[in-house]
Amino acid sequence: MLKQSTSKAKTLGWTVLVLEDDMALQNIILMQFQRSGMHVMTARSVKEALDLLQRLPTCDVFWVDHSLLGEESGLDFVIKIKKINAWRKTPIYVVTNNDGDDKKKRYLHYLKLGIDNYLTKYDHELKEIVQMIKKDIQKIH
Repeated sequence: MLKQSTSKAKTLGWTVLVLEDDMALQNIILMQFQRSGMHVMTARSVKEALDLLQRLPTCDVFWVDHSLLGEESGLDFVIKIKKINAWRKTPIYVVTNNDGDDKKKRYLHYLKLGIDNYLTKYDHELKEIVQMIKKDIQKIH
């Protein structure tokens, strides 16, 4: 399910695409970004995200979970998005719960693809991650 939402708080005009399969967590993330004044678009799978991006005039940052609905992962999304000129330079934050044995290998793979940050959800408070992303966007704009 795709969602588009904005905050009633002062809007900064920045848009974040949250690619997260867990609906409850997706809604919490959405509310945190709204409170910080950002527009939020959400998707639960790579296909949903790519379909949404075809209709989206702008996106300032991607929040990407590694595990997603369907057979494709966040890694697949990053590979595909880096091939699309319009989105190639958009900052990507991989924010995941995955902390298995292959974490280091997966982390290095994401870095080679050019992501901006790789964070595990349990190491950071959600509000902290949102503020980190907001500060990075402010540097760009």
